[in-house]
Amino acid sequence: MQAERAVVVMDAKKRIKSRRRRLAQARSAMAVRRLRTAVTVIAVCGVMGLAGIMGVDAFGGKATAADEIVNLPVTVHAGDTLWSIAANYAEDGSDVRAYVREIAALNEIKGNTIYAGHIILVPVVKS
Repeated sequence: MQAERAVVVMDAKKRIKSRRRRLAQARSAMAVRRLRTAVTVIAVCGVMGLAGIMGVDAFGGKATAADEIVNLPVTVHAGDTLWSIAANYAEDGSDVRAYVREIAALNEIKGNTIYAGHIILVPVVKS
């Protein structure tokens, strides 16, 4: 009877030891993931800061000290879309999608619906 009890106790100790080992491995893996995430965030922030120091603007072009962003009033005509307006006023090589989002945010437009006759503001770089 005591021999059986000793076997059961030994099995329980082995299971506890195995569980502790797996838990320690899981904690170690979680710490590695957190460290990788922290390093990635720091690297991205560094790149963004460097881009800001070098004068790269949100549209991918180079901003200079003489550049000024002004909001140009544009009348919407029949058949115009946010995309077509953004494509007309976007700088060469810039991301039109980002420009559409900026125009929509500036004019508090929900979705992509605009109507003929409305006047919307379009941010443009004035040099």
